[in-house]
Amino acid sequence: MRSVRRDVRCCGMSKREPLAISATVAAAVDATFAPEDRAPASDLVASYAHNERDRVQLAALTLADGELGVLADVIQRANADYRDVLAYSENAHLRSPEAKAVLRADFVRRGVTVPKRFR
Repeated sequence: MRSVRRDVRCCGMSKREPLAISATVAAAVDATFAPEDRAPASDLVASYAHNERDRVQLAALTLADGELGVLADVIQRANADYRDVLAYSENAHLRSPEAKAVLRADFVRRGVTVPKRFR
């Protein structure tokens, strides 16, 4: 497990709370992002800690494809509805221009940055 920290504010006080990502997710961050982007990417990924945590975090990394801005948008989307991120990621194999156009339009409609593979 790789630990990252986030600021937590409660009752007028602030402290750093550790968050953890699994070894599998940490390895995916290392494989996907440049060394200077790994810490912020780990922080972003760790900020998703809801349903199917590892699966959603890995799907977000797949969609981000090394782009921090896209990762931030995808994690924000996951926090709203994780099923969208899973659907996008699991349908990334679609190659037809029509399928990509549908997914692009869906990303835009939901206000999420379009990942490279769908451009």
